[in-house]
Amino acid sequence: MMEEEGAGSIAASFNLPRMALRTGGVLSLLVYLSLPSLREKGYLPPQDHKLDEPLPELPPLKVRDLPLQLLHELLETVVHQFKTSQGVICNSFEELEDSSIAQVHQILSIPIFPIGPLHKHSPTSDTNYWAQYKTSITWLNHQAPKSVLYVSFGSVEAIDKADFLELASGLLESKVPFLWVVRPGMIQGTNAYDSLPEGYLKMVGERGHIVTWAPQLEVLSHPAVGSFWTHNGWNSTLESICEGVPMLCQPINTDQYTNARLVSDGWKIGLKLEKRVKREEIVRSISKLMLEDGGEMKSRITSLKEKATLCVKEVSSAAPPQEEEEEAASFQTEQLARSEHHHCRRNYVCGVPDNENELMTGIFTMTQYIPSLKPCNTTSSSCQHASKVHETVFFIAAYLMALATGGYKPCLESFGGDQFDDNNPNERKQKMSFFNWWNIAVCSGLFVGVTLIVYIQENVSWGIGFIVLTITMIVTVLVFVLGRPFYRYSTALGSPLTPLVQVLVAAIAKINLPYPSNPSLLHEANGSNKLQRRLLGHTNRLSCNNRKKNESNGVAKKKQSPWRLATVTQVEELKLIVTMIPIWLTSLVFGIGNALGPTFFIKQGSVMNRKIFNHFEIPAASMAILSAIGMTASLAFYDKVLLPYLRRVTGNERGINILTRIGIGMVTLTITMVVSALVERVRLNAFLQGKTIHVYWLVPQVLMSGIGDGFSLVGLQEYFYEQVPDSMRSLGMAFYLSVNDIGSFLMSFVITIVDYVTGMNGGKKWIGKDVNDSRLEYFYWLFMVVFVLNLCVFVMLAKNYRYKNVKIGDIYDDEKRVELASV
Repeated sequence: MMEEEGAGSIAASFNLPRMALRTGGVLSLLVYLSLPSLREKGYLPPQDHKLDEPLPELPPLKVRDLPLQLLHELLETVVHQFKTSQGVICNSFEELEDSSIAQVHQILSIPIFPIGPLHKHSPTSDTNYWAQYKTSITWLNHQAPKSVLYVSFGSVEAIDKADFLELASGLLESKVPFLWVVRPGMIQGTNAYDSLPEGYLKMVGERGHIVTWAPQLEVLSHPAVGSFWTHNGWNSTLESICEGVPMLCQPINTDQYTNARLVSDGWKIGLKLEKRVKREEIVRSISKLMLEDGGEMKSRITSLKEKATLCVKEVSSAAPPQEEEEEAASFQTEQLARSEHHHCRRNYVCGVPDNENELMTGIFTMTQYIPSLKPCNTTSSSCQHASKVHETVFFIAAYLMALATGGYKPCLESFGGDQFDDNNPNERKQKMSFFNWWNIAVCSGLFVGVTLIVYIQENVSWGIGFIVLTITMIVTVLVFVLGRPFYRYSTALGSPLTPLVQVLVAAIAKINLPYPSNPSLLHEANGSNKLQRRLLGHTNRLSCNNRKKNESNGVAKKKQSPWRLATVTQVEELKLIVTMIPIWLTSLVFGIGNALGPTFFIKQGSVMNRKIFNHFEIPAASMAILSAIGMTASLAFYDKVLLPYLRRVTGNERGINILTRIGIGMVTLTITMVVSALVERVRLNAFLQGKTIHVYWLVPQVLMSGIGDGFSLVGLQEYFYEQVPDSMRSLGMAFYLSVNDIGSFLMSFVITIVDYVTGMNGGKKWIGKDVNDSRLEYFYWLFMVVFVLNLCVFVMLAKNYRYKNVKIGDIYDDEKRVELASV
């Protein structure tokens, strides 16, 4: 079924494959696919002083050739239709746009069928409708070969009157014979034919012929036509190529800028005029096109004409495209099979540990009700030591729960991120808010846990508390299982570690090979393969690794063992892991800071006045609620207020980049240490005077800690999800979780070291058993210095960091091609 408005739901209801028809150029489709990445890199929205900068990712385009900002949302919606189809039919041919066709295929991972030029398959019939426009052909019959400039700007495009008059003057002064289509509506708001300068037709005489319409295919194929002044709509561009007519390009809207740049700078079969062109420039361009450089352009476009003709003959004489249909059907089957396989993997990893958690909370409950498992088997009212059986069962359950948590949490978070389609503009934006609301939900659970559950366990019974937790886990597992038919499942890509090992093995095997100076010598997967992973482009960072993907004497054209020849994508994925490690190491210092709050804020609060209204005393552990409130408030404010504003100001869908968000959290944590040190100094001074300050003094530092977490912790989640290889997202989330876990261990180690060093030679320890006999403020100042130094290292890493991106462009080197992206 061909893609039209509403076709998707109809095709789905009949279980039919859905094919999208692309009537425009393939490079312009590649531009539309690349809009999010271009926006991320700062090319969009375009800035006036950068309009003439080239786009390395989309040669030969410049920034000024990109679609208008107002059209981006519409274009992204259109692109979504292509991305959700089972194949794309293109009005182009491989010899014309081979690299763009391969690139679109690699991005969409669906079959691409270039069957153009379509107009050559169904020639226009000679009807009475066209007969009234034959005057143009009659006029051409009296002109010398290749002497006429044909001027037409399509059937719908309009220009303003000033440009129209400059165009008319340029044609008049060029002294070149011209056939000009001046159709009704060509000038915005007035009749174009009536807007011609007074006496214009008389001044032109027989050298020019002006009509309201012309049979374009017949005109372009006429031997008298030597050049075509066009708006570069795709049909007009393709028709001119098929007839071997060089072009003078003056684009007006959307993909016409892409087509014009491709004609002038890519294929080099025409010249491009900019907007608001003056008559003098028109005269020079016409002269250059038809006299000076016309020979070389004519030669190049004649070659393309021959390829187009051959392409049409091959399609006409070919058997029905059964193989292509089988390829599309095979692709669908493979997608479904792989999706089901992945469904049984990550979904299984999420579900099984949930059941283990349910079992462990059940065991905790049994330790409170089964006599042989209770802490004390006696009927005595006092219990000094728990029984050995109770300790054994309790700690086995605790460690198994920790093991289960380590198994499902990384998979669950990455599985949640996988529920959003990156190809859908709306879902892509929703995905950028996912981790914000994930953490808001976690903070809500923390709030309930440290209030309701703690209250039940302290004031009712531990058994009832465990029963509530067990029931909660059972409901959670049931809800998760019931949602299985509605989940999206990513394609299984095999072991994520195998390609990395293959790169290392290939590197050892080719350790003596020189680094290739020409990137086209680097090996990448064939574009015709049905790839289930996004390809990454070659980068020069860690260039010593590039010999691993070196093609020598064309050997990569033969199938080689992946242990001997690695692809560009595999090497770039290894680079992602290598460049991730320094970021991870600097984040461990942040993990230490995160462990400071639960360790010392509660310790400070325990010796402060915690009474409210002289009746209720706040538990010291409940101070964690303020951190959760601060994090929840900062996340909600960021997502609903700050993020939309930043998107409008920066033009970046993410608002600010990931590492900037992490850095803001690190700065907040550093300020928190300063505030904590000052508050502790005030508390100690009050204690020495026999006073006790209120716990309210801790509110700023605890809230700031939560606010900092809202930036750094969520930023780290996004980083370890987005900036790792696609096949390692669950492992990336494990790296994220390790930040706090390893940070806690490091915190204990640091406390031990500081306690030992400060207590040497009978000195007063900074961290004693009694917080009133410690110098906790010195400890805060120490970590403030550590955080500042770590922040400097992080800023340096962030400044030089290059974000991962899928391949979106090509560079050409003679007959070789290699795709590039900024990663």
